[in-house]
Amino acid sequence: MTELSKELKIVLIINGIAAFIYGFLFLVIPEIYYDLSDEPYPNVHLQRLWGGTITLLGIFALIAWKRGEWETGKIMVELAMGWLLLVCILSLASFAYVKRSPTNIASTWSDVIVTLIFFLMDLYFYLKQKKG
Repeated sequence: MTELSKELKIVLIINGIAAFIYGFLFLVIPEIYYDLSDEPYPNVHLQRLWGGTITLLGIFALIAWKRGEWETGKIMVELAMGWLLLVCILSLASFAYVKRSPTNIASTWSDVIVTLIFFLMDLYFYLKQKKG
């Protein structure tokens, strides 16, 4: 079996840490996150489901890192890239149909930027590992 490159292992750790941070915000303290981002349609249950999903992605990123095998890591990075791209597209599309406050617009744009950075980072190191 091919081993994961050092760079891709670092990417998986970074993805896992970011997933745990966002997962904590949505799963454990969604009310505080709502206040910080001025969400237009508060739904604590939905945010906790979202937080659970993000936390699970973080757990699997760390499992892939721990195993250190390309086949396991490849599947995790592909899942992460697909999820990040979908979230980015849906967040951008939501500007057309969600009425937002200036605070929420800034919060959503910062989420889109972070999501794009993670997507591009994952894509770059995924392609580099796949080539190599």
